[in-house]
Amino acid sequence: MTFYALRDKRWIVNYPKDHSQNGAAKSQRTGDRYKRTVRMFKNARNHLETHRGMSSQLAPSYFVECLLYNAPDAAFQYRFQDTYCAIVNWVLNAELDRLLCQNECQYLFVSLPEEWSATDARAFANHLMNLWNAWE
Repeated sequence: MTFYALRDKRWIVNYPKDHSQNGAAKSQRTGDRYKRTVRMFKNARNHLETHRGMSSQLAPSYFVECLLYNAPDAAFQYRFQDTYCAIVNWVLNAELDRLLCQNECQYLFVSLPEEWSATDARAFANHLMNLWNAWE
């Protein structure tokens, strides 16, 4: 699917079927923990924006989902507390530059206006780590 961005005067390509199929496969591989984990991280993001002053531009919903898609399947553990810690640690220590979007057709971090940066992903993970430390 493509759509034209008037402001940037260029076409944007999207792969919704691939995105959906890959997400369903990831959820199946993780014992149905992937989608619930995405929801948990988006809820944490919303909390950080509302109560901790994190910028609403730092971690857009689509990119949070794509970031978690790249986390190793083994990080999606039985207890969500363990999953949270495993994924935050993975983001803080992973080589992020070559990650793909959930559609597996595009890189997650590229220099286009609608794309996210590895720096923002790590900043988001630091906010998540601080949130975890405040709850302990």
